[in-house]
Amino acid sequence: MARISCCIFFLSFFAAITAGQRISTAKIGDNRYFISWQNPYAPRLNFHLAYQYCRTIAMELISLESAEEAQQLADYLRPGSSAADFWTSGNTLGTSTWLWLSNGSPFNGTFNYWPNGLEPSRSTDSNCLLVTDQTQTWRAENCAQNNHFICEQTRCYFYNFNPFAALSTTPTGHTAR
Repeated sequence: MARISCCIFFLSFFAAITAGQRISTAKIGDNRYFISWQNPYAPRLNFHLAYQYCRTIAMELISLESAEEAQQLADYLRPGSSAADFWTSGNTLGTSTWLWLSNGSPFNGTFNYWPNGLEPSRSTDSNCLLVTDQTQTWRAENCAQNNHFICEQTRCYFYNFNPFAALSTTPTGHTAR
């Protein structure tokens, strides 16, 4: 009986510890987002660490691939939120064009939020895309600066990833790899 009580105590203890470390996400449109300044366990990070942080929580640094997604995010962030600049996955690292790191696609040419609608001139120290507070203006910044960030849930992690699934099953019930 003492052994069972001890096990229950330890399970309760570890459950209490992990419950305090859960992250919260926001459902905006059809996607889920982790917004760093709305979570007590997420510090300001540079671009590379923000990308890694998103990966550790099975998400990706945000890619604003459509005007609708950018507008939904802006509408969510405006009411009553504190102003915070945030990293996106946009960058020119190793390339001469702006790409979304999360999916490798170039920026959508049908919309942009660069000041005056013009992409900034190339720079060796401002290669990462920062979105400025609630105005949602895009700004090229040094990737080493610490800023807030937004991660987004991507389908590849949650819908297509199952490391234990068999590739195929034979009619006799044996799995084939």
